[in-house]
Order: sequence, then C-alpha cells, then structure tokens
Amino acid sequence: MTQKRVFITGAAQRIGAALVHCLARDGYDVVLHYGTSQAQAQAIQTTLQTQGRMCTLIQGDLTKPEAIQAVIQAAIPLGPFDLMIHNASLFVPDTLATVTWQGLTDHLAVNALAPLMLIQGLADQTDHMVTLLDAHVHWHHQDFLSYTLGKHLLERLTVDLAPVLSPKTRINGIALGPTMKGVRESEAHFHTIIQKSHQKQASSVDAVYAALMDLHARSSASGEIINMDREAPRTMTPQAMAP
Repeated sequence: MTQKRVFITGAAQRIGAALVHCLARDGYDVVLHYGTSQAQAQAIQTTLQTQGRMCTLIQGDLTKPEAIQAVIQAAIPLGPFDLMIHNASLFVPDTLATVTWQGLTDHLAVNALAPLMLIQGLADQTDHMVTLLDAHVHWHHQDFLSYTLGKHLLERLTVDLAPVLSPKTRINGIALGPTMKGVRESEAHFHTIIQKSHQKQASSVDAVYAALMDLHARSSASGEIINMDREAPRTMTPQAMAP
C-alpha cells in the first residue's frame, strides 16, 4: 500500500498545526513548511514521529522569491504528494492611511504570490491542491487592507487556475470564517467577530478538516470554494464566478 503524503505551508502553529495532527491521525506522512516558528515545528515533528508518522520540516521565508524557490526544490524529492495545502498567511493590520509599499509587498507575497509559485513548481508533484482563504474579506477587514488584497487575489487564482491545471491537478479552496482567536486578539474582539458572522459561531477545526476531506474525496471537484460562514451553504464554481 502506497503511503499517503501531504505538503502543507505555514503549519507550525494554529490552524495549520491542527490540520497536521488531523492528517497524521488519518495516516498521512507530513512535509511541514514553517517560517520562523522552528521550536513549534520541531515539537510537532517529535510528536508525529512518536505516533509512527514521518514528518519532514522545510523552513522558508515566503516573502522572498529565492526562499520560495528553495522550498520548492526541497519539497520535490519528498513527493509525490496526495495533497498540497497552502495555509501560510500574513495578517498584519494596515489601512489606506497606513499602508506601505513593503507591507503590501510582503502580504501579497505570502498570501498570493508564494502559493502561485508553489503551484507552478509543484503541480506535477500532486493531483490536488487546496488554498485556505477568508470568508470575510468582502466585509469586515477594513483595517487589514494588504491582507485583504492578497486573499482576494488568492481566491481569484484558485478559481482561474482550475481549468489551467486540469486534468492532471485539481485546485480548490476553503474560505475560513472565525475559527481560532488571533495571537494579538482579545477574547472580546474574537467574540465580536463571531457575532458579526453569518453562523454566529466559530468553526471548529474538525469542521474545517471535514470540508478539506470532502473536497479531497470528490475527484471531480476543481475550482470550488467551500465557504465556512454562509447563511446557506454552497460552493463557488468557475461557472458561478464568471461575469
């Protein structure tokens, strides 16, 4: 039996780390990319190895083009992968009044350009890629201008690249609603965000993982986006997105 493998970016902490543990529980060996969280990544690696799972770490600063290419070159010999997940994200507040060229460039790099380059470099190494998006970039991130622009672009790439990659590789997205409190976020603010959401509750990691596995199991699904915070659950297809 061929061993299942997953490559996931930005997975040393938070949702990425939680998904890694879910995947390992379900029999996946993991190639885990991280940026600066070396200690956390090594702790996950140790835990997974004690569970009998392989876990290989790849470090890389996704704001730097040369580092992105180094991540690709490190990942290629570790494939092929059953699944590739772009979870890495930069989420730093800025507005029209405070946005800087460097801040915008860094957000676009991590949230859109890096996944594009990873898709280009690793499409032959997997038959399914999933991007983690944001269900709320259209309405409540006025104070996160650069982040929002990057996530908008990644959403567009996810839909537009589906016919380009077909039939060899599928690409889908999961637009996250409130799931985990941010590291700089108070409980009160997180509660406010939840109350502004359609569902009025945070998504569990298990629910996000179920959406991931649903997309992965449907071999015909490509260019679809599962929104974790909609009044009426539905998916977005390339046809639905067409003008």
